[in-house]
Amino acid sequence: MSDGTEQTIRYTRAPHRIIAVWQNSIETLLALGVGKDIIAAIGVPDAEYISPEYREAYNQIPYKSMQMPDKESVLYNEPDFILG
Repeated sequence: MSDGTEQTIRYTRAPHRIIAVWQNSIETLLALGVGKDIIAAIGVPDAEYISPEYREAYNQIPYKSMQMPDKESVLYNEPDFILG
């Protein structure tokens, strides 16, 4: 918390609607094997910029864009995890 008090957050399951921003975040998630849970990848101009071993999984991501979506678009997609 911003006031310095400790806060405990407990997750009961892994995220399954992920938005990933920038190449390093996208590739990290793909390396962890959660590519099927990525609903949007932002900030990579083309699959050629993704490491060859992750390109097939990257191409399966339903929404890819160079531009950051507005917050209404993000909320509409109901992500449960955003990594950037």
